[in-house]
Amino acid sequence: MPPQVSVLASSNQRPAKNAIDGSILTRWESDFSDPQWLAADMGRIISLSTVELHWEAAYGKVYDIGISDDGVTWTTVYSETNGSGGTEVIDVSGNSGRYIRMYGRERGTGYGYSLFEFIVSGDPSTPISDPTLP
Repeated sequence: MPPQVSVLASSNQRPAKNAIDGSILTRWESDFSDPQWLAADMGRIISLSTVELHWEAAYGKVYDIGISDDGVTWTTVYSETNGSGGTEVIDVSGNSGRYIRMYGRERGTGYGYSLFEFIVSGDPSTPISDPTLP
């Protein structure tokens, strides 16, 4: 992910920033309830290719991947209805957005959602638009 990426979450039993720090020794962990979410702000609207979810043992069984240009209005680009954890690589090519979110609807365990890494791949060198420009 580009260096300007930041991350927010619905809850932080362990910090959201752990999900984008490049280490599988740290993780983001949510509260033990549904729904929960984790969203990355790419800093500008970019063309997207994949989202990788590297789950800890507490994973999302039912979740959506959504994109947004403003962090308020979301478009679902992928829905999982029977996730099994581990590492999931999701093709989101053909979409663009500034914000990318994992929105957990149903946990796979009694614990919260827990991600070692939330990796968004795209082409930051060719933004669709730059909201900082007048």
